[in-house]
Amino acid sequence: MKIVVHDFDNGPQAAHGHTVRGNIQTRLGKLDSGEFSALILAAAGMRRLDLYDTVDGAVCVMDSLNHLTRTAELDAVFARLSLFIAPGGLFVFDVNTPYKHREVLGDSDYILEEDGLLCLWRNRLTPRTCTVEIWLDMLEEGPDGRYRRETEIIRERAYSLNMWHKVAKRAGFEPLAVYADMTEEKPAADCQRWVLVVRNSRIK
Repeated sequence: MKIVVHDFDNGPQAAHGHTVRGNIQTRLGKLDSGEFSALILAAAGMRRLDLYDTVDGAVCVMDSLNHLTRTAELDAVFARLSLFIAPGGLFVFDVNTPYKHREVLGDSDYILEEDGLLCLWRNRLTPRTCTVEIWLDMLEEGPDGRYRRETEIIRERAYSLNMWHKVAKRAGFEPLAVYADMTEEKPAADCQRWVLVVRNSRIK
């Protein structure tokens, strides 16, 4: 199975799949032709999602929606999905929980080291919004023994389960289920990731 990775900055994750350039329709054409079996979009791709037809369902993983740190952004994405997911179609997505942001990521610092690669990982929590700013400093050893440094700053916001349901309902989705990550079990209080299932309840 081929997986299309749509990666704006052409970073390391692109190496795990096949990067396909072009607009959304170009990428979906690859799916229709059978050339690829799955399509992964970056967050910016969600914001400008535009299709010529409906799909039966959609899946969003790797806490991508947490990267949208304003509820207005979430409303915009869910509104677009409501347009392009057929009535009765499902949207399945996973998100980091407030517990993970406050108790696991928080203000923690990590040092990760592998052969020729050093990662300095620093988290800074804003409790009021449950937003974590993640600083990743990557130092990679070159052939000459010198290290090259790259810095990436990531912001993620954890929303309450009630907020996710409100956003879904505002866009015409009906919440169906919430699971603990990688299970079919009800999430515990210390669950770090929720998997939510909602159904497009709009009428044709």
